[in-house]
Amino acid sequence: VVQLQEVSPVKSTTGMLVFSFFPFDHQWHFEIFHAQLASSCHHHSAPHEVGSGEPVLLERGALEVAIDNKIYRLAAGDAIRFPADRPHSYRNIGETVAVWKNLIHYQL
Repeated sequence: VVQLQEVSPVKSTTGMLVFSFFPFDHQWHFEIFHAQLASSCHHHSAPHEVGSGEPVLLERGALEVAIDNKIYRLAAGDAIRFPADRPHSYRNIGETVAVWKNLIHYQL
């Protein structure tokens, strides 16, 4: 059991907090994060390993996800899945903290 209050977040200079629930494991080939992005903040993510995929499930707030310069808007309860080996970014377009779960899966 992983409890959020027991996970130390990684803080970015872009206003994002990332809590690693399940770090990458060679047996399972995925990692899962709990992410929070402050209002009006924007976080760029470098492309991940070739063939990787990234589902994002937005729990709270409003989030704009840009993938290869195409923009998708998510509201609380929405989800998106995309190839993670492309440039992508997250922008909080709401007035409160955006909160989501993020999974990155890697090919065998």
